[in-house]
Parts: sequence; C-alpha cells; structure tokens
Amino acid sequence: MGLNFANGRGVVCDAQQAVAWLRRAAEQGLGRAQYNLGVILGRGAGVPKDPIEAVMWLGLAAMRGEYRADDARKFFSREMSRDDIARARRRCAQWIAQARPAAARVAEQRALP
Repeated sequence: MGLNFANGRGVVCDAQQAVAWLRRAAEQGLGRAQYNLGVILGRGAGVPKDPIEAVMWLGLAAMRGEYRADDARKFFSREMSRDDIARARRRCAQWIAQARPAAARVAEQRALP
C-alpha cells in the first residue's frame, strides 16, 4: 500500500501516506518496506529529508537480506557526519533490542495450545 501512495498507483500520489504505510510494515520487520522507507526518507521525496532515520531503516533492511539496502545505506551515509552515522547505528541497535522481546512474545503465543 505504501508504494501505491508513493507512486500514485490506484490512488492519489501522497508521500505522507506512503511513509505512514511503509513505516507500519517496516516496524513489523518487513525488509522491503524498511528499504523503501529508508530510500524515501534519504531522498526527502515529498517528506522532510531524514538521513539518520534513512540509514537506520536501510541498515535493518540489509540485515533482512534486501540486496539493494547496503548500497543505498552507503550512498546516503556519504553525506553524513561521523556523529550522525553513529546516531543511526545506535537507533538501529535500539530498534533491534526492542523488536526481539516483541518477537519472542509472538513466538510464545503461537506455541501455546
């Protein structure tokens, strides 16, 4: 749905809606959504440019196996200071730390009879 809003496919092109839908999917751990969200935020395509958040999402997408994510992460990192890159890495680590307990809870619930 997020890409539909980003590209105006079947709906009016709306970058804010695209980011909202992609963020929902990215927060659920979907690598392709993490990649697309990172690219949109890195470019500032219709939304405020946020290279720190972009690099965070692209790093997560790369960990999920999205083959284009690492190149995109490197591309957007070139314009960032070392401090900003460190911030993006910390946010990525924080996201992972928060996602693990949630994933464990879901796995436990699915295992219950």
